[in-house]
Amino acid sequence: MVTAVGRYDMNNSDASQSEKLRINYPLAHVAKPILYHLILDFGLVPNILRARIEHEEGGQIDVELSGKQDDLDRGKKWLLDQGVTTTPI
Repeated sequence: MVTAVGRYDMNNSDASQSEKLRINYPLAHVAKPILYHLILDFGLVPNILRARIEHEEGGQIDVELSGKQDDLDRGKKWLLDQGVTTTPI
């Protein structure tokens, strides 16, 4: 049985990498679907470890992202291009 999410085939162990990141949301991005785009546009699979988002302050999400290394790199670059920073955890 093959389980797939977007372009990412979870049974293809050759392609699977994971990184734990803290995604820091500035206030201007709180209402934007950031994780949605990482899933749909980059084929990444998020495992949310911890989150704190406030509509008046911004916030952060600790997440483990899995996917192909080039997709992880492109997703992190996209986050930076959107003004959302990441920190390895």
